[in-house]
Amino acid sequence: MRFVRRCVLGVLLVPLALSACGGTSSSYSEGYTDGASPAATAQAPEALTTQEAAFVTQARAIAPRIVGDDERLAARASNTCSSLTDGKSDSQITDVAVERFSSGSYQVTRTEAEQLVEAARTTVCAAG
Repeated sequence: MRFVRRCVLGVLLVPLALSACGGTSSSYSEGYTDGASPAATAQAPEALTTQEAAFVTQARAIAPRIVGDDERLAARASNTCSSLTDGKSDSQITDVAVERFSSGSYQVTRTEAEQLVEAARTTVCAAG
């Protein structure tokens, strides 16, 4: 019976405690005269070029578990273009691509890296 009373009491007090945390803070809404939150007024990322979008599509098909938003993947492709013009060997370019496209949660294989380099070469790098 005590358990039931405690549960009922808890259920009644939780909404009161939560409502005490609610409300608007002038410091939070300062500078947002239209009532929009900071997230709603943040700049949207720039749209990808056709070549960048093509690379991202290919990259996600090559390595479906690859990590990163589209803009970050496009930037990695652009960095790959720099590697291609630096006079490095194909093996060195692949090594760099493995590092570039891997993350803490996903390790790109050499085969995937080679395919990602080729995808960058035929899309983003071809545009520049």
